[in-house]
Amino acid sequence: MSLITLANRSAGEFKGPPTGDFEPAGLPKPSEPANGAAAEALNRLVEYLPIETVAVFWLAVPAAALLAGEAEIAKVQAVGVAVGPTAVDHPSVYDWIVFFSVLAATPILLLLQFLSQVQRDVNGKLPGWRNWPWWRMLASTLAFGLWAMAVPGNPFLTSPGRLMAVWAIAAVGTAILGYLDKILRPATN
Repeated sequence: MSLITLANRSAGEFKGPPTGDFEPAGLPKPSEPANGAAAEALNRLVEYLPIETVAVFWLAVPAAALLAGEAEIAKVQAVGVAVGPTAVDHPSVYDWIVFFSVLAATPILLLLQFLSQVQRDVNGKLPGWRNWPWWRMLASTLAFGLWAMAVPGNPFLTSPGRLMAVWAIAAVGTAILGYLDKILRPATN
């Protein structure tokens, strides 16, 4: 599910400030999963998968590898011989910068979408920080961390066996986040 959908669900569940001054009108209702246990399980699996940031990471990985390769070439040209481990042997500093930048962007993007949706639907009145979708921001950030390691071609895990194990952990972990959502978020009427 996308961060936009997750933020819009949070905005749809926002009931306004505790004083009850207003009730948001026209907000989309959270979509109900299709009937059946299989559909519910699939919904839980993808609910916290931050598609936008995983896609950005997937697209940025080759760019980071290119930058690391350029840095290695410059080092070889300066010294005259290849010294030390190459960028292929371990993740480069560029890989870590990309990972942590996108990790930090995940909750920010969700929050920006939430606030823009709420502001648009409640005539410019923004909710206080206590009403922000904190759990969903945290859960989508955790899900990005899991799925970024499961992206094929990521610089952190190159062994097919480890990549499959991380993919399984990411799938189960994301499903658990979806189930925890029902427990940790307050119920809305």
